[in-house]
Amino acid sequence: MDLGVQLIAPTVAVAVRGYIVGSVVVLLIAGLIYLARRYWPWRQPAAVPETRLEVDEPPAERHLRTPSDVLRLIVGVLLILLGLLLATGASNTLLGFETDLINAFDTLPEGVARVIYAIFQTIAAIIPMSVGIVALWRHRYRLFVMLVATSLFAQLLLAALDHGIVQQIGQSTLLQTLHRPDWVSANPEIDSNWVASAAAVVILGSPWVSRAWRRVGWIAVVVAVVFRAVAGGEVPTDLVLALGCGVVSGSAVLLVFGAPNRRPRGTAVIDAMARAGVPLTHLKRAGVDARSSTPYFGDAQDGSRLFIKVQGRDERSADLMFRIYRFLRFKDVGDRGPFTSLQRMVEHEALVALYSNDMGIRTPRLVVTTNVGDEGFLLAYERTAGDSLDRVEDEALADGVLQKIWTGVQTMREHRIAHRDLRLANVMLAPDGRPWFIDFGFAEIAATNQMLDTDVAELLSSTALKVGVTRSVDAAIDVVGKDAVASAAPRIQPLALSTATRKSLVARKPLCDELRAYAGEASGAGDVEPQDLQRIKPRTVLIFLSLAIAFYLLIPQLADVSGVWSRLKAADWTWALYALVASALTYVGAALGLTGAVPSRVPFFRTVASALAGSFVNRIVPARVGGIATNVRFLQKQGVDLAVASSSVGLQQVSGLLMHITLSLIFLVWAGHGGAGAFDFLPSGQTVLIGLTAILALSGLLFLLPVGRGLLRKRVLPILRRSGQGIGEVAHRPLKLAELFGGSVLLTLSYIAALVLSVHAFGPTTVSVASIGVVFLVGSAISSAAPTPGGIGAVEAALIAGLTTAGLERDVAVPAVFLYRIVTFWLPILPGWGAFLVLQRQGDL
Repeated sequence: MDLGVQLIAPTVAVAVRGYIVGSVVVLLIAGLIYLARRYWPWRQPAAVPETRLEVDEPPAERHLRTPSDVLRLIVGVLLILLGLLLATGASNTLLGFETDLINAFDTLPEGVARVIYAIFQTIAAIIPMSVGIVALWRHRYRLFVMLVATSLFAQLLLAALDHGIVQQIGQSTLLQTLHRPDWVSANPEIDSNWVASAAAVVILGSPWVSRAWRRVGWIAVVVAVVFRAVAGGEVPTDLVLALGCGVVSGSAVLLVFGAPNRRPRGTAVIDAMARAGVPLTHLKRAGVDARSSTPYFGDAQDGSRLFIKVQGRDERSADLMFRIYRFLRFKDVGDRGPFTSLQRMVEHEALVALYSNDMGIRTPRLVVTTNVGDEGFLLAYERTAGDSLDRVEDEALADGVLQKIWTGVQTMREHRIAHRDLRLANVMLAPDGRPWFIDFGFAEIAATNQMLDTDVAELLSSTALKVGVTRSVDAAIDVVGKDAVASAAPRIQPLALSTATRKSLVARKPLCDELRAYAGEASGAGDVEPQDLQRIKPRTVLIFLSLAIAFYLLIPQLADVSGVWSRLKAADWTWALYALVASALTYVGAALGLTGAVPSRVPFFRTVASALAGSFVNRIVPARVGGIATNVRFLQKQGVDLAVASSSVGLQQVSGLLMHITLSLIFLVWAGHGGAGAFDFLPSGQTVLIGLTAILALSGLLFLLPVGRGLLRKRVLPILRRSGQGIGEVAHRPLKLAELFGGSVLLTLSYIAALVLSVHAFGPTTVSVASIGVVFLVGSAISSAAPTPGGIGAVEAALIAGLTTAGLERDVAVPAVFLYRIVTFWLPILPGWGAFLVLQRQGDL
């Protein structure tokens, strides 16, 4: 009896548990099939009676690349960065989080925990796969191919990041201390690759399904994440990384192939207006500029004429990215935080429009606002007669009309309403000459002084394009007063203006400076400088990223250097003085090369000072742009024509490149077999070939496009043509030719001498001068591509790697390279600054 119980009881228990789990799975699958059959958006829609109204609008595009996909791509990239941070430096934090999660499951009764575990596994496995199955069932083969592609891409991206970065840096050794319940499998079917694929599939399928099904999909992804965390054999440090890879993959595929067009169409607008109690008799797509919306002209049954703005999810995403960009880029522009939803954004515009109308501002009356389609909203205004200022003739803006426009702005200022987009397209001119102010989508009530000043600056700039600087400023002063114009004058600059106004000012670049100067003079503010509105400058971001990459490359070269301090104490600093003299000769060589490239005569010592000043400018501007601009400006001040000055500087650069190549060949032959070792630190031939192939392919693609051909025709070919003409002129004058190429040779040899002398400062070495020359020529060519000022980081890394490869001890190579950089890069900064100031004071810059 006891033996029978012992044999039968476990079997019965297993059968009962299997029955329970199987029943739950069957019920779950049945429920999913029921929901799919009842609510699945790919099922054939029910017949809808055709509307009697014909909508005059262009045909709908089947697939679109939307701002929502761009926003999701950005979020995915941020998740990847967060995942890399967690995977490489916060595994202990993840260990604590997962331990708490497992302990929470461990407190459940084993039977309940097993059921939940089975449900997790079923949901995580079935829902992502069902998307592809239904796509095939509905004959959506294009979507199925996209689903497979995004799943594979997500897994490849995760593998590349996981094995290429995370494993190189290392993970925590506490992974093995994690205790899991006995009923949890150590090898789950749901791993990080599955999480990445599921997230990618949900992102990709989102445009094809409703909001409810998108939520179901994300619930499945969350379930997969929890399942992976509980059932995995180790702490899943790559879970966030997997989510990021999935989001990036799905968004990238949507941006490449396009998402289905779900924007509300005219028929949906007609239905929405009818539900709101304003039935239409006619609807037409409006060919006007309506920021962040799709505009329509409509006629209501009561005879009123309407202007309808339709906004959807894409407009919400675009507004969110726009506000985030402005927050990161600018300061003191008065931006508020982004709205929490599209509905809040539409309600805000409705509020400002109603408030402005009540305060006596001439703006169209808001008739109705309602939802349209699945996720859109519309605002319907009374349609005004007339044209926007960007469409009227310049003669229509008489002085009386300008005063009426500024009177409306003054009314807004009195009630603290900032329009914040007072470009020409947002001011309508009625047939009677009275203005209407439209589009308050970016407006604010209870506005700050900064917002109000920006309105004045915007309207001054936009009207100056039509009526000129003087009339624009005088009309503003007559109405809003000198104080308002003086306060707005520092904001008369492209960064403070709308995109449309800024683009219009590109063709008339001096207008902005003239307008700001006259506004300061007429208002009594005097000389007005543009206000600094940039919180983060693009150049600062580029330099920061470049320095981070450069020092990342430099750090391995500084590892395991134990004898540097002893080498520094035993150094012979006389060699450093000689290296400093060699550094000074580089500026003589640069001056000789520049004087040889100029057909006319220029003072030599001032040219040396110009080269020294140019080196100072290069310390704060990447890619040697500052030095080139300084030399061009110096030649102009010496009476050289701008075209000749530009071609002369370009000729100097070309001659320097030719001499660099020639000296590289000479030093390589001189160094013999030992010089070849300097190339060991370079990438492999296969890597270089792949890189060159990619560069050539991108270049070919660029020049196949109209933009690339225009760039080649307008920018590149004229420079090459002028350089060829300059070489032809110099070739007929042997002295100039000797100065041009002799200066380039002296410049390069002086740098080589400075490096050789810096190496000898730390003791005798078996590395030959020829090998050091090869290292400098090859290393400087590589580091010249670095966008950092003076190649900071890249130069040091390349030279240290080259010298050690050539046979120099690392504890000698490191201080030698830093001494070389001190005498050639850091010490000349102060003399270069002095030369720059002296040349400016003398009128030579």
